[in-house]
Amino acid sequence: MVQLCDNSDCSNAGTKTCSKCKQKNYCSVECQRKDWFAHKRDCQPRREFPRIAIIDIPGKGKGVVALERIPRGTLIVAEKPRIILPTEPAASKAAYQATLSRLSSDDITFILSFPYLGQAPARHIYDHINHRDRHFVPLGPGMCGLCETICRINHTCSSPKGGPNANYTWKETAEREELYAIKDIQANQEIEVSYISRSCATYKDPSTHLPELYGFHCRCPGCSRSPAERRASEQKIRAFNAFSKQLPKRVLLGPNRNPLAILTDIEAQILIICGEGFKDGAVQCAIDAFEICACYEDTASAREWYTLVRDYRALYRGRSSSDYIEAASIVEDPRQTEGWGAENRKMKLRGPSKRVVEAFDV
Repeated sequence: MVQLCDNSDCSNAGTKTCSKCKQKNYCSVECQRKDWFAHKRDCQPRREFPRIAIIDIPGKGKGVVALERIPRGTLIVAEKPRIILPTEPAASKAAYQATLSRLSSDDITFILSFPYLGQAPARHIYDHINHRDRHFVPLGPGMCGLCETICRINHTCSSPKGGPNANYTWKETAEREELYAIKDIQANQEIEVSYISRSCATYKDPSTHLPELYGFHCRCPGCSRSPAERRASEQKIRAFNAFSKQLPKRVLLGPNRNPLAILTDIEAQILIICGEGFKDGAVQCAIDAFEICACYEDTASAREWYTLVRDYRALYRGRSSSDYIEAASIVEDPRQTEGWGAENRKMKLRGPSKRVVEAFDV
């Protein structure tokens, strides 16, 4: 689609962008000058990140809200952890305490500003810190960090009733934690992530898991469902996990296997698990479907399946992440993957249906 000149009296292509706000396009300096009277009120330097604020949230303590509309896919904040600690048992107790002893008084005060999660009263400063370790986010292997903003964001569960509107991820190359909007976020809306793993393979009932680890009972729409509704969801998740566990055996099971039937079953399970809010499990299913198509050298179908993986990683981890770059490379040339043509015969299969693409919503 051609971007037209933003001078209302012109119909030429707008090939030049306003150098200050980067929002308006013009065909020439002359058209930009003509439009300046109308544009100057809104012409502001483009910020690197959208405006957000840490505020008190009734019933939750601190939280983070958007001060302007944030479109999904936006990098909301990127920050280096203020405090980095080794995770036990990656570090010995002596080494861990030695790290704590080097913290400044300001750093300790910062840690203590987060809620205490211990069951018993703390007897030592180490207890105060250890029982706040759940506020830290994982960085690389054996390390965790406490960030000024991202670690203030509150939780909501993934469920058929909704889920988080943001996702954080560690960017190793930049040594920073990044937060991406995975849904459109409106001005004054709270930004929420999930403290529970996005992988349904490690699913635990939030009604017991969250109080044990984080010391609070979730009151999100998913947790407010009736016990019968929650049990039904848990049964679907466990059935999906059983399907995922058996899938590799089905793919490798003898010459009588039916790849089209397996793809049909994969699609059915994707629709179920996306309906439960766990798209991470659906991504693995899409990878499995891709590998089936790759075995039979169906380039078009393989590319369609991995496009879902690529777009998911772009939304949840950003286009500069190594996962996204790898997925984009596979979409560009699916034949580079190990196992391509493993069946030694070509077969036309199929890519994801329209319903599956809509369920991914990426």
